[in-house]
Amino acid sequence: YDHREGKSITGGHVYRGTQIPALEGCYVFGDYVSGRIWGLKLDAETGNAENREISWNGLPVYGFGVDEAGEMYVTTASPAGQGVFRIVSDTSVVPAGINDNFLDPDLDAEAWMKRFEVESREVFAGRVEVIEALGLEPGDRIADVGSGTGLYLSAFSQAVGEKGLVYAVDISPKFIEFLRRRIVDENLENVRVVPSTERSASLSPESVDHVFICDTYHHFELYGEMLDSIREGLAPGGQLVVIDFERIPGTSRDWLLTHVRAGKDQVRAEIEQAGFEFVEEVEVPAFEENYLLRFRKPE
Repeated sequence: YDHREGKSITGGHVYRGTQIPALEGCYVFGDYVSGRIWGLKLDAETGNAENREISWNGLPVYGFGVDEAGEMYVTTASPAGQGVFRIVSDTSVVPAGINDNFLDPDLDAEAWMKRFEVESREVFAGRVEVIEALGLEPGDRIADVGSGTGLYLSAFSQAVGEKGLVYAVDISPKFIEFLRRRIVDENLENVRVVPSTERSASLSPESVDHVFICDTYHHFELYGEMLDSIREGLAPGGQLVVIDFERIPGTSRDWLLTHVRAGKDQVRAEIEQAGFEFVEEVEVPAFEENYLLRFRKPE
């Protein structure tokens, strides 16, 4: 890789463990400066090598270790005082191409709206309860990170009122175009559209009181860096609400097991590790496969 990806390689090991089938035979290495980790695997039949990024918290990669069972560890310097991390399951690896559909220049946003905004989708059916759980007040500022087609924008706009602000944040250029048209068509004067990146929600420091992430967290390819940017964008004492899918082996649908990289407990641990305080899990009657977690940025 070149200097756009990293600047100082931290050598690693070939994964020989049994707990992460997706990494079997991969040479796992990192970059000290960029805080990124990859798994490099050679296809014996074609001779081609695939370099696949592994989700990591963005901290400097000091080194790698392997235990007697072949499982791998990463060493770093952590603000929380935890310097050794074990790569514990294949849910740590974001499925390849998970955002390709949304980055497609030919994406049909109208078609996605018909898929997103239907009663069969739990976050649509339970939208009233979700809005109540957020507890928005007039004058509040909220960022909808992964806004998609803008399912919640009208409700957010109404809840925060003319003195409040809503930021519709998304990585998809086509969704960004669609959102800009939608806020004009629906006269949502207090909504601003924010193009994001895979690394940042692109929010100004301490610019919002609430961050809302709905069915999007599992799409964060670099969740550590995204969470850092979200923490920076939240005002002290601000609220982070995450809605995502339960991932329970033996219970969840096959699509969820292959599409969603992390279960609820792992998501909570990642967000706490990023410096947020867990507040509670909120029960939403319409949810069967989804969950809602509330966090807080310390003051």
